[in-house]
Amino acid sequence: MKKNLLLLLLIPLFLGGCAKKVDEGPAKRTVLVYVAAANDLYSYAQSNLTDMIAGYGQTDPQENRLIVYYDAGDGVPCLLQVDASGAHPLQEYPGANSTDPDQLHKVVSQVLQDFPAKSYGLILWSHATGWIPKGFPLAVKNQWSLTAFPATRTFGNQYFEGQRCEIEISDLADALPTGAFDFILIDACLMGGVEVAYALREKTDYLIAYPTEVIADGMPYREITAPLFSDAPTQDYCRQIVRKFYEHYDAQSGVYRSASVALIETAALEALARSVREVVKGNPEVATLPLASVQHYDLYSSPFMYDLDDFIGQLATPAQYQTFRQVLDNAVLYQAHTDTFFSLPLERCCGLSVYIPSEQYADCLPYYQDTPWYRACYL
Repeated sequence: MKKNLLLLLLIPLFLGGCAKKVDEGPAKRTVLVYVAAANDLYSYAQSNLTDMIAGYGQTDPQENRLIVYYDAGDGVPCLLQVDASGAHPLQEYPGANSTDPDQLHKVVSQVLQDFPAKSYGLILWSHATGWIPKGFPLAVKNQWSLTAFPATRTFGNQYFEGQRCEIEISDLADALPTGAFDFILIDACLMGGVEVAYALREKTDYLIAYPTEVIADGMPYREITAPLFSDAPTQDYCRQIVRKFYEHYDAQSGVYRSASVALIETAALEALARSVREVVKGNPEVATLPLASVQHYDLYSSPFMYDLDDFIGQLATPAQYQTFRQVLDNAVLYQAHTDTFFSLPLERCCGLSVYIPSEQYADCLPYYQDTPWYRACYL
């Protein structure tokens, strides 16, 4: 059975199959969830949508708009409006490639226009591998991570017309309007990198992301949907969301007790880049730093995402490190992690990962040198 048919069976269960008209007048908040699930995550997308519907029942429907762009992989992505009664279809996009930045831009622009609000939030939902360019051949994952543990979401990594497609971070940033969002939550693996945060710094006030992978269940939407529409200041309800995420996984047992999350204030990232620049620019020790001594976040056989604090701490003078820590604390407003992610110990974790230019991934360097973070810190 096609994945979209599963969705169409799900929707009438809640609403009777009728499309709703676009609401008139500004709401308090509109949140768009952009679901790119034309991959092995489509069943998790269905369960997450069910949980959003349940969680939305705790909000004020006159003040809030929850819009879901849903691509389950049959070539007919659709736009849904969620309320306590279900997910109401608004529009279909036959043949659309959800990993095309033009499609993302089109959907975001449409939602901002059709669902005006005093504030906006965006959730990006899919697979991801941080700042790494599309198609780059990463080292294989450790076999124990593939066979012994639950599935993870390892934005915009899915299939279209039989081809594996992704959105590069530069294209993602270009597709999003500047200053539109109070928060962006990236419900996908390995997007809690400083390179990603810095690239999106002008797109949102606050960023929620995971420096590690995330178990495929992702955010506990039944618990966090209502806080998405809180009357509290943005920073406060974002803190509530990340706490609920962490507490959800911290309460699990065995390998399911595996999680990391961070809340980033993007206005602090320019100062963070300046403090890192003081340590790394022209520093020959960057290239020779023994990477085995630095905390890493990913499960690849040759890790490429390292803890930013551990990296700078091993290179900085005491004065440099003191300055760095102050601005890091201003940027990372909240971070939490379990003791391990699967069997990877998480001993020194600040909430932001970073790539360390080295011979280990020499082929990556030309791409990395083109990132805004590299230009801000190394040039």
